[in-house]
Amino acid sequence: MAREMRDSGVDYLGDIPKDWDVTRGKHVLRLLQRPILDDDGVITCFRDGEVTLRSNRRTDGFTVSLKEIGYQGVEPGDLVVHGMDGFAGAIGISDSRGKASPVLNVMDSTEDKRFLMYYLRALAFREVYLALADGIRVRSCNLSWKKIGSLSLAIPPIDEQRRIADYLDARCSEIDRAIEAAERSIEEYRSFFRSLIAKVISWSGHESVWPITSLGHVLQGIRDGVHNSVPRVSEGVPLLSAKNVTESGVIVGNQESCVSEEDAKSITSSGYPRKGDVLYCCIGGSIGKTCLYDLDVTYPFQRSVAFLRPNGCITSDYLAFAMKSPTTLSQAFESQSGSAQPGLYLGQIEGLKIPVPSVDEQRKIAHRLSLAQRRVECVISIKQSIIEDLKAYKQSLVYEVVTGKREV
Repeated sequence: MAREMRDSGVDYLGDIPKDWDVTRGKHVLRLLQRPILDDDGVITCFRDGEVTLRSNRRTDGFTVSLKEIGYQGVEPGDLVVHGMDGFAGAIGISDSRGKASPVLNVMDSTEDKRFLMYYLRALAFREVYLALADGIRVRSCNLSWKKIGSLSLAIPPIDEQRRIADYLDARCSEIDRAIEAAERSIEEYRSFFRSLIAKVISWSGHESVWPITSLGHVLQGIRDGVHNSVPRVSEGVPLLSAKNVTESGVIVGNQESCVSEEDAKSITSSGYPRKGDVLYCCIGGSIGKTCLYDLDVTYPFQRSVAFLRPNGCITSDYLAFAMKSPTTLSQAFESQSGSAQPGLYLGQIEGLKIPVPSVDEQRKIAHRLSLAQRRVECVISIKQSIIEDLKAYKQSLVYEVVTGKREV
């Protein structure tokens, strides 16, 4: 027998079971302000829902506060909503004791906190919080305690809350394992392709017939993107960066910031990049990421990308693969300078050494690797599509269950 439903009176909830109550967040949640201890580590709430010590995940890439003003204690089992990233799913239950900045809303409840966590994450993925945004930042929302307290929550009896939480714990774990397996498989395919490049463009055994030369000797020119700060505009020409450089080419349309047409022309006035140039990421964690510039339009780039223009001694296709070889990558990592944001200067890039066979041999190598790359990318694309479908299914499942549309 289908359960009896009723109109919740809330647009983003729709129909809910007849015996569920609708109440405000402030009536079921309690904001905490725990004291901090001398040996507390820093707690962070991540967008995947994990709330844990920074040291349990990674230690780089965070903004470090010199003064911990307003920091608060967090205990295992506390329900946490990130005030700035909650809209993207940064909502979870802490697994650790530590301290957190005041941007985290740390809460307790007499209801099942796992159920509330799933419920609040479901609203994030339905973009309910973005609808509450009152600022000008794109894709952002300041989830203050006041806003959380004003949210309409559909609350089932406590035993059903626990049953729902148990069900979602099990089902979401299954989905997460499937996603992790697909991600591991993708990395295995990428690792296979890297090993193939290493095998085909190998220094070992070729020194006698393949000259090893500095990159600067086979380039017609080298430039990088704009160094100085350029004013951003709401509508204009996309300003690309390392995030637009992918294994399959340059991807445009990833929420780039824009610059005026006048500034874009100024940045590209040197004639870089143009179709056939090799793009080489040279800043931070993207160092070594490489692809051909295969667009007919010349886009402006930030400093994070260098443009390598081959001369007649080397083909663009071969150069792009040679820059991805493990030997070249290891040279790049050894040459990088800087501490806060490691990077390569153009002179350091020109100093990297690569093997340079005959142009005919280069074409054969590039053809072989291009065929392999297309096959690998095809498989990876299928697996990435599966991952996206699993993530979408997980979000839909959580929403349907926490709003009673699917009975468990």
